[in-house]
Amino acid sequence: MRKLDNVICGDGYTTAATISDVIGSSGGYFSIVNNDVYMELQYGQQGQTNFTDEIHIPAGGGVLVPGTTGVRFRNYIAGRNATVSAALAEKSEPAIQINATGVASTSGIITPATSLPLSPTDGQQAILTR
Repeated sequence: MRKLDNVICGDGYTTAATISDVIGSSGGYFSIVNNDVYMELQYGQQGQTNFTDEIHIPAGGGVLVPGTTGVRFRNYIAGRNATVSAALAEKSEPAIQINATGVASTSGIITPATSLPLSPTDGQQAILTR
């Protein structure tokens, strides 16, 4: 298992914020906190350092699909450090399995945009805004 544990990204790519050369990986995950990052995925054969173009990734998490060879991260905005955790399982290891649950909720008051009744009749529509 190759992993990064709460690594603070720099403004350029560093070995500290890189996982590389996991040929035939079983997949993995990444988690980004504090700020957005640029991410690049490695591809190719053993010892090659081919990376995709940069991808802007907002703070949050994601899955690295099986076969991902490597990944690296840097700050999206210079001086605004992001913290990254990531892992890629070796070919001989079981795939990393992540399960998340949670509850989404909203709060606020909904008020009618017009003075229509809340139960319109005769084909009228009530338009509500927040």
